[in-house]
Amino acid sequence: MIRFSVMVCLGAAVVSWVSAEACRAENVTLTYKKIKFDYVPQNDNGGITFGGDSTIPALPADFFGPGSEPFTGNVSLKGSKILQNLVVERTAGATFGTPSAPQDIPLEIVELNLASIQPILVTYSGGLTEQWDMAINLDKDETSSCWIRASHNPSGEPDGGTIVPLDSFFDIFAEVTFSYTPPGETTRYRGFAIIDRSHLTTSDAKWAHQNNNIADGADRDFIPGADPADPSAPLQVLFFDGGGLDLPLRVVGAGVPEPSTLLLARACLVGLVAAQGRRQRLDR
Repeated sequence: MIRFSVMVCLGAAVVSWVSAEACRAENVTLTYKKIKFDYVPQNDNGGITFGGDSTIPALPADFFGPGSEPFTGNVSLKGSKILQNLVVERTAGATFGTPSAPQDIPLEIVELNLASIQPILVTYSGGLTEQWDMAINLDKDETSSCWIRASHNPSGEPDGGTIVPLDSFFDIFAEVTFSYTPPGETTRYRGFAIIDRSHLTTSDAKWAHQNNNIADGADRDFIPGADPADPSAPLQVLFFDGGGLDLPLRVVGAGVPEPSTLLLARACLVGLVAAQGRRQRLDR
């Protein structure tokens, strides 16, 4: 009788564990955390477009100074920081029930740090040319928000899911600043504000709770671009293409050193050089 009771208890425990595992993949609550992205420059995608079919207008005549000609075309961008060139923060949680239905995950953009890969060439009516640098940062007076619609895998499948492209987008309020420093003169600045909606165009975008490529402190509850079936797979680049501003983004992974680590390494290198110099002087 005692042995039978023990077996019944063990069986109940196993059933409870299996049930919990089956439900775990769908009864998931996403908490509030920041997601840090790096901007990934692409040869055929990414940048800001002025004029043409873009939602961002051409820069008009005399924008850079009297006699400057209108500026149109695409400007390739890069992240202006070592890491975290776009940081979003969830403003609400999300719970996937049973059966799972797609959930809208609201986020707010709290950092945006982009710059032109090369200066743009500004021409004047008299033939003069100037090279202006460009930077794009958040508009401090407006809230830049985004939504990511995600579905969760059914029970028994890897813990994560897919992202619905058409319903995932960024609404970005940004300040575009141009700067030019003539030889021997002070820097001149020109700037204006833009609003751009960038939709996710990656059709097979995935997300996961865990990924071995994510650095400590990154958002482990919701990782866009991580493959739930392969925790060690490289993180996916997600293309958010707008009418004027295109954003190829990837969650910051563990393979890239944090800025504090780089500063520490630089300090150590300086210390080693100084110590070597002192040692050489003493040897003399």
